[in-house]
Amino acid sequence: MGAREIVVREGGPRDLGTLEVLESQYSRRLLKGGGEAAAANVRRGVREHYRRAMADTAQVVLVAERGGRVLGFLHATREEGPGDLVRAPWCCLAILVVDRAARHRGIGTVLVRAAEAWAARGRMTALQLGVHEFNRGAIRFYERLGYRPVMRLMQKSPRAR
Repeated sequence: MGAREIVVREGGPRDLGTLEVLESQYSRRLLKGGGEAAAANVRRGVREHYRRAMADTAQVVLVAERGGRVLGFLHATREEGPGDLVRAPWCCLAILVVDRAARHRGIGTVLVRAAEAWAARGRMTALQLGVHEFNRGAIRFYERLGYRPVMRLMQKSPRAR
């Protein structure tokens, strides 16, 4: 399956069920990596979250499909406040999920490039995203697309010694 066969469009209400299924794949991956809290957050209110995002002009939910079947999606937001080392407005790539069965076929690249075009049309100064340290494949993917680390988020439980 080549990237040229993939159609990217803005998501709509009919996509909400599919987004929920894809988010569950993402949630399971977080659990494997030790992100129990993040996985629980992903499962809460998925449909309502994307319903609101689709209605907000400062956000975009892009879906990639082939033959009418949604294979992945990307959610991006326009941020008006100052970001980490960028001036406003800037674009946050909030989440990218590609169906397990459709990975490594150019779908993620097509979605990221579509989000970059959305950010350019909106005259945003930069795109930023977060990626879990354990997700080495995603880190390599974003690096191949030209993204570079600018900071590291660190955390510790207040009970940890």
